[in-house]
Amino acid sequence: MIIKNIPKSSADLYKSLLAEFKPNWNVEIIIEDYNLYKLGFVEEIPCSISLNVSREEIYELQEEM
Repeated sequence: MIIKNIPKSSADLYKSLLAEFKPNWNVEIIIEDYNLYKLGFVEEIPCSISLNVSREEIYELQEEM
């Protein structure tokens, strides 16, 4: 599963929160277009989060919450 187009600060927060709830999940932050940030077109670096988990694992997390 990939969550697209989120600011870097949110991606870092999501990754740290998921690490607390589900430490065995593989969560990666993918930086999309650093040049947009460097040129001043966006306030934060646009990112995506890649979750290498099944839909069942995501449903289990939703039920736990």
